[in-house]
Amino acid sequence: MQKKGRPLTLILLVALIFSLALGAVQGYSAGLPIRLYEQDVPLVTIGTYLAVISLIRTAINPFLIFIGFYLVGRKIDLKANLGLSILSLIAGASIGGFVGYAVTTLIMNPLVELLVGAAGYSTGFYQIFFVAFTALAIAHLRKKG
Repeated sequence: MQKKGRPLTLILLVALIFSLALGAVQGYSAGLPIRLYEQDVPLVTIGTYLAVISLIRTAINPFLIFIGFYLVGRKIDLKANLGLSILSLIAGASIGGFVGYAVTTLIMNPLVELLVGAAGYSTGFYQIFFVAFTALAIAHLRKKG
Protein backbone atom coordinates (compact mmCIF):
# COMPACT_ATOMS: atom_id res chain seq x y z
CA MET A 1 0.00 0.00 0.00
CA GLN A 2 1.40 3.38 -1.03
CA LYS A 3 1.33 6.52 1.06
CA LYS A 4 -1.39 8.96 0.02
CA GLY A 5 0.86 12.04 -0.18
CA ARG A 6 3.66 10.53 -2.27
CA PRO A 7 1.84 10.35 -5.64
CA LEU A 8 0.44 13.84 -5.13
CA THR A 9 3.92 15.18 -4.37
CA LEU A 10 5.14 13.47 -7.53
CA ILE A 11 2.40 15.16 -9.58
CA LEU A 12 3.26 18.52 -8.01
CA LEU A 13 6.99 18.13 -8.69
CA VAL A 14 6.57 16.97 -12.29
CA ALA A 15 4.14 19.83 -12.97
CA LEU A 16 6.57 22.30 -11.39
CA ILE A 17 9.50 21.07 -13.46
CA PHE A 18 7.71 21.08 -16.81
CA SER A 19 5.91 24.36 -16.27
CA LEU A 20 9.09 26.00 -14.96
CA ALA A 21 10.84 24.96 -18.17
CA LEU A 22 7.96 26.16 -20.35
CA GLY A 23 7.69 29.43 -18.46
CA ALA A 24 11.40 30.04 -18.89
CA VAL A 25 11.25 29.27 -22.61
CA GLN A 26 8.28 31.59 -23.04
CA GLY A 27 9.93 34.37 -21.06
CA TYR A 28 13.13 33.96 -23.05
CA SER A 29 11.31 34.03 -26.38
CA ALA A 30 9.38 37.14 -25.34
CA GLY A 31 12.53 39.16 -24.74
CA LEU A 32 14.85 37.68 -27.34
CA PRO A 33 13.64 39.59 -30.42
CA ILE A 34 14.00 42.95 -28.67
CA ARG A 35 17.51 42.14 -27.44
CA LEU A 36 18.65 40.87 -30.82
CA TYR A 37 17.09 43.77 -32.72
CA GLU A 38 18.86 46.24 -30.42
CA GLN A 39 22.15 44.55 -31.37
CA ASP A 40 21.42 44.95 -35.13
CA VAL A 41 21.00 41.22 -35.72
CA PRO A 42 19.35 40.55 -39.12
CA LEU A 43 15.64 39.77 -39.02
CA VAL A 44 16.20 36.41 -40.71
CA THR A 45 18.49 35.37 -37.85
CA ILE A 46 15.96 36.53 -35.27
CA GLY A 47 13.29 34.48 -37.04
CA THR A 48 15.57 31.43 -37.01
CA TYR A 49 16.15 31.76 -33.27
CA LEU A 50 12.43 32.06 -32.66
CA ALA A 51 11.77 28.97 -34.80
CA VAL A 52 14.27 26.95 -32.73
CA ILE A 53 12.63 28.16 -29.52
CA SER A 54 9.25 27.16 -30.93
CA LEU A 55 10.56 23.66 -31.65
CA ILE A 56 11.86 23.39 -28.09
CA ARG A 57 8.49 24.51 -26.74
CA THR A 58 6.71 21.95 -28.93
CA ALA A 59 9.04 19.19 -27.72
CA ILE A 60 8.20 20.04 -24.12
CA ASN A 61 4.50 20.67 -24.63
CA PRO A 62 2.76 18.37 -25.46
CA PHE A 63 5.21 15.51 -26.04
CA LEU A 64 7.44 15.43 -22.95
CA ILE A 65 4.63 16.55 -20.67
CA PHE A 66 2.42 13.73 -21.91
CA ILE A 67 5.15 11.13 -21.49
CA GLY A 68 6.11 12.39 -18.03
CA PHE A 69 2.58 12.44 -16.69
CA TYR A 70 1.73 9.13 -18.32
CA LEU A 71 4.57 7.54 -16.38
CA VAL A 72 3.40 9.24 -13.18
CA GLY A 73 -0.18 8.17 -13.87
CA ARG A 74 0.86 4.52 -13.99
CA LYS A 75 1.97 4.77 -10.36
CA ILE A 76 -1.10 6.40 -8.84
CA ASP A 77 -4.73 5.55 -8.32
CA LEU A 78 -6.30 8.54 -10.03
CA LYS A 79 -9.83 7.62 -9.03
CA ALA A 80 -8.99 7.56 -5.31
CA ASN A 81 -6.96 10.79 -5.46
CA LEU A 82 -8.82 12.71 -8.17
CA GLY A 83 -9.48 15.97 -6.35
CA LEU A 84 -6.06 16.21 -4.75
CA SER A 85 -4.39 15.20 -8.03
CA ILE A 86 -6.12 18.05 -9.84
CA LEU A 87 -5.15 20.51 -7.10
CA SER A 88 -1.53 19.31 -7.18
CA LEU A 89 -1.47 19.65 -10.96
CA ILE A 90 -2.97 23.15 -10.89
CA ALA A 91 -0.62 24.31 -8.13
CA GLY A 92 2.50 22.90 -9.79
CA ALA A 93 1.65 24.18 -13.25
CA SER A 94 0.69 27.67 -12.17
CA ILE A 95 3.53 28.23 -9.67
CA GLY A 96 6.23 26.70 -11.85
CA GLY A 97 5.11 28.49 -14.98
CA PHE A 98 4.89 31.87 -13.36
CA VAL A 99 8.25 31.54 -11.60
CA GLY A 100 9.99 30.36 -14.78
CA TYR A 101 8.44 33.14 -16.82
CA ALA A 102 8.99 35.84 -14.19
CA VAL A 103 12.64 35.04 -13.52
CA THR A 104 13.55 34.81 -17.20
CA THR A 105 11.62 37.95 -18.10
CA LEU A 106 13.09 39.96 -15.22
CA ILE A 107 16.57 38.97 -16.35
CA MET A 108 15.89 39.95 -19.96
CA ASN A 109 13.24 42.69 -19.86
CA PRO A 110 11.92 45.55 -17.77
CA LEU A 111 9.19 45.01 -15.19
CA VAL A 112 6.49 46.45 -17.46
CA GLU A 113 6.97 43.65 -20.00
CA LEU A 114 6.76 41.11 -17.19
CA LEU A 115 3.35 42.36 -16.11
CA VAL A 116 1.99 42.57 -19.66
CA GLY A 117 3.37 39.17 -20.66
CA ALA A 118 2.25 37.37 -17.49
CA ALA A 119 -1.34 37.86 -18.56
CA GLY A 120 -0.59 35.94 -21.76
CA TYR A 121 0.98 33.01 -19.90
CA SER A 122 -2.41 31.74 -18.73
CA THR A 123 -2.94 30.09 -22.13
CA GLY A 124 0.18 28.00 -21.56
CA PHE A 125 -1.12 26.95 -18.16
CA TYR A 126 -4.34 25.55 -19.65
CA GLN A 127 -2.39 23.61 -22.26
CA ILE A 128 -0.13 22.08 -19.62
CA PHE A 129 -3.10 21.20 -17.42
CA PHE A 130 -5.11 19.46 -20.14
CA VAL A 131 -2.18 17.54 -21.62
CA ALA A 132 -1.04 16.40 -18.18
CA PHE A 133 -4.50 15.43 -16.98
CA THR A 134 -5.21 13.54 -20.20
CA ALA A 135 -1.98 11.58 -19.75
CA LEU A 136 -2.86 10.78 -16.13
CA ALA A 137 -6.33 9.61 -17.14
CA ILE A 138 -5.11 7.44 -20.01
CA ALA A 139 -2.46 5.85 -17.80
CA HIS A 140 -5.11 5.14 -15.15
CA LEU A 141 -7.48 3.60 -17.69
CA ARG A 142 -4.75 1.45 -19.24
CA LYS A 143 -3.64 0.28 -15.80
CA LYS A 144 -7.21 -0.72 -14.86
CA GLY A 145 -8.03 -2.32 -18.22
